[in-house]
This record gives sequence, C-alpha cells and structure tokens, in this order.
Amino acid sequence: MIRGNTKIALWIIFIWLAYSLSMVAQAENHALLIGIGKYKQRILEGPPYDVAALARLLMTRYNFKKRFIRTLVNEEAVRFRILDEIKLLTARTRPGDRVFIYFSGHGTSRRDDILALPLPHTSGALVPADFIGDPNRPVAKQLSQLIIGKRDLRPTLERLDRDRAVLMVFDTCFSENTVRAIGNDNSNNLTRYLQFQSKSVFNAERDIGNFEDNLIRQDPYPYQNIFYISASSENEVAQDIRENNLYLYPTFDGNPHGVLTDALLRVLAGQRLVDTDNDGQWSQIELYTAVKTEVKRRFKQSPQALPKEGQSAKRLYSRAFFVPAAGKIGRASHRPPGPLPGLRVQVAADLVIVKKQVSAIEGVTIVDTDPDLIIEKDRGDVVLTLPNRHQLCRYTLFEPHQVADRIRRQLQIQPLINLTYPRQQFNVGIELIGPYQKSIIRENESFGFEMRVEKSAYLLLIDVDPAGAVHVLYPFNQSESQLLSAGEKTILADRYRAHWPFGTETLKLFAFSSRPADLTDFIGQEDISPESPLFKKLEHLVGIRGQASVRASVRTDAAQAELKITSYPKADMERQ
Repeated sequence: MIRGNTKIALWIIFIWLAYSLSMVAQAENHALLIGIGKYKQRILEGPPYDVAALARLLMTRYNFKKRFIRTLVNEEAVRFRILDEIKLLTARTRPGDRVFIYFSGHGTSRRDDILALPLPHTSGALVPADFIGDPNRPVAKQLSQLIIGKRDLRPTLERLDRDRAVLMVFDTCFSENTVRAIGNDNSNNLTRYLQFQSKSVFNAERDIGNFEDNLIRQDPYPYQNIFYISASSENEVAQDIRENNLYLYPTFDGNPHGVLTDALLRVLAGQRLVDTDNDGQWSQIELYTAVKTEVKRRFKQSPQALPKEGQSAKRLYSRAFFVPAAGKIGRASHRPPGPLPGLRVQVAADLVIVKKQVSAIEGVTIVDTDPDLIIEKDRGDVVLTLPNRHQLCRYTLFEPHQVADRIRRQLQIQPLINLTYPRQQFNVGIELIGPYQKSIIRENESFGFEMRVEKSAYLLLIDVDPAGAVHVLYPFNQSESQLLSAGEKTILADRYRAHWPFGTETLKLFAFSSRPADLTDFIGQEDISPESPLFKKLEHLVGIRGQASVRASVRTDAAQAELKITSYPKADMERQ
C-alpha cells in the first residue's frame, strides 16, 4: 500500500514537472497595440494605420497568434480601457512570455509654467481618446483624465517586470523641439504635439515634458526585464506623416504613419539591417539602433532607449525579443565597402548656376527624389542639407564654385562615412551625452560622448566636420590608445564645444580586436584633408583602399558605428 502510494506520488510529480517544462518551452508572444488618431482637440492620421500594420507583421512574420494580440483604436482607447488592458496582461500572460506594449498618439509631461499642472517631475502622461482639454476645468479633473506614468502605469509594469520579457515602444510627443524652425524644414506640420488655441495643460510645444521619465528616477533604473524605446528625446516632438505629405516622405506601405513606427515597420519587414554582429539574433540594442538610424536618416527626431546604464542594461541590450518565423525574413544586405558610384544631389529650382556647376561634376547625379544631399536657398544663403533637413554646411557669400568644391570633397569622404564591415562579429556603440541628446548642439555648448564595446578592442573615433575635414577625437593621447575591455564604457564628458564651422558632423567609431600597426600615427591628429597623404593612410587603416579594401568585406576583427550631430550658431537659434 505504501509502495503503491509512492508510485502514484512519483507519477504526479513527473506529470507536474513535464507540464511545467512544457509551459516554459511554449512561452508565447503577446501584444497590446494602442493607436489613437481621433482626439477631441486634434486628429492624427497615423495611429490607426500604425496599429494595423504592426499587427499584420507580428502575425505573419514573428509568431504572434491573433488571439494574443489586443488592439485599442481611436474611441476604443479611453482611459479606463487602456488601464484595464495593461492590467489584464498580468493575467493573460505567463512567466517567460514576451510582452510587447505599443502606444501611438499624444503625450505630455510637466512643463507648463503658466498653468503649473502638478504632474510629477519624473513622470509623463499619455493622452487617452476621452481626454477633454478645457483650460477652464479644475486642475484635478484634468489630471484625472490623463494616464500618468508614475501613478497609473508603474504598479502594473512592476508586476510584469518580475518574470516576463517586456518591450515597450511609444510613438508620441514627450517634449519641446527647440530648433524646429531652423532652416527650411518641411516637416514642421508633421508634429504629434497636441495644441490648443487657448491656455491649457499643453500650453506650448516648448513646454512638453519627457515621457521616458516614467521609467527613470534619481535612483538606478527600476526595471529588470523592461526595455523601452521612445520616439524622441526630451527636447523634441514626435512626428506624424500625413497623407498630404506622403509624396515628400514615402512610408513603408503608402499609408500615414508615425515617423518612429514607419522606421520600426521597415525594420520588422526585413528592409533594414539589424543583426550587425552576425550572431543570428536581433538583440534589443540592435533593434533600437536600426530603428534610430532609419528615423534620423530622414527626420529631425532622435529616438531614445532605456535603460541607459545600470546592472540590467547589458542583459537587456543583448536580449532578443522579435524572433523571425522560419523562412519569413531575408537578410538585409550591408552596403559594400569601398567607393560608392557617386552622389545623388537635389538642387532647388531657383539655383540655376549652382545646378549647372554641380551637374558637371563626375560622380554626381541630379535627382528630384531620394537624394543624398539637398542644395537650397535660405535667407539669401546657399545651404547644403541632408535628407532629414539637417544643415550640412552654409555659404554666407554666394559663390557657386564653393558649393561645387564642397560636393567634390563630399565625394572623397563619402566612402569613409559609408564604410561597414559586413561580417563583423561584435558591436560597438556611440551616444551623445549632454543636455541635448537629440543631437542638436548650440554654439559654445559643451558636450561629450559615451562609447561602448561588446568585445575587447582598440578604438578610433574620427569626426568629419561640415567643411569636409577629418579630426581624430579618440585616441587623443597615448593612454587612450590602450585596449578597452569587453563590456566597458568610455565616457568623454564635456570634452568638446560647438564652434565654427557649424552644420552636421559625422562621427565614425571603429573598433579593432587587434591593435592596428598605424594607430599611434593618428593620435590627436586634426584637420586631415581628404587630399592629404595622412587621409590616404587612414583609408588603408580602416579598409577602404588597396588590398585592405578587399579584406574589409570579409574581416571579422573590426566593427564600426556612426553618429551625426548638428551645431547651429547663436544667431540662427535666436531667429526662431
């Protein structure tokens, strides 16, 4: 009798263990997709299309089952339903499941000095579909209509954070855009900022706060399993590509979308390279980098990610979230090393002389769409801009030959800017640190960089300035030419200051697992002209010229990353 009961007990334990293991093995993908376009104050075109396109990609390419995807669109996304659906995620999901929370719509935080709405300083708010922005209503009533991060979201997020893998992507405004009117920016009317005609909780675009502060306090990042991507930095608004702007800003599927979401859709559809270290997985930092690169290529907007540091950062960076279904996603191709066929240049119709001189340059193709560079007039000057309308350089004295000379120099340095290592086996990253992480720097403002490597390596950081000259920023002295350990970060805080020439600078960070023989020759070198012997030596070192160019396409001992920053003089900042 005792022996029989023992066998029964053992069978029960065996069945329970088998069931538990099967539960772990069958971890599911869950998604909550929220898109609000129909607000009482202002309509957004993108959010409903954002949700529909994301749902299709998740089901067809990433093993998200239809029954595990919940959507709230427009009038469905009222405050109580959003909060209920987020809370229900704790009941609908199991330990080990992947949970994707997406929001597309309006957002804000505490920045209104006139109304002084008492939102927490370290928390932002989502704006649900039933929000009524009446400045005559009591402050407490307006607060009660918002979804405040610290008050409403954090308790549920902390429960999900215990044993689920959570990815949050919010495509919504969080803050002001201090340079939105600089230059001839056709994207001004794309903003997702919620504006009212009278004094209100959202008084002015410059007063919007930063929703990513929902997830960060003065103490270390509080979550262990939540990775968060926001549409823009604390000094920017998010943007909405509307139907009447699709001819200027084509989207993934020809429908209106948020700028961040359109980039995410392109990445998830396999149109952009993600797996840069060739390990067969899309880590979350690779996903974020791919999305951010695509956004910044076309728009004045800088997506951000959390955590930025702390014990959980390294693990969350390396964690894979979106796992492509077998055979569904092809590998996006790297750009090959070496010289490109040329430059695609778009020239404003009223710059006839400039167009004639530039079109005569070998390697330049004049185009009307999808340019590499744009040449236009601004306040009597001739300005070269990038496709995202960030100024590359400006000529205050109008001389067509100066523009043509700058284009010729761009042809020389473009291979260096575009260089990749298609088979690199590790990643390297660089981020701007300072008060303006949206990559906009004011004249005389100090700033710095943070560099990180996944594998022990020697670093080379170069800057291509608006005039087309190259400067070595790191190593700047002998001590900085030493090996940087795997997982280590190097902080170059407040080392640099914005000064003439103003415009867009491209920073290229190279990492080499073996010390390059000529690395010490470049320590602290400045003003390296593309025509100089030292520039040719640099091309050999990184693998553009000679036999090294052939090896660049197959080398696994090097990695690279790119960052663009734009500086403006005080005079331009004061014109707004």
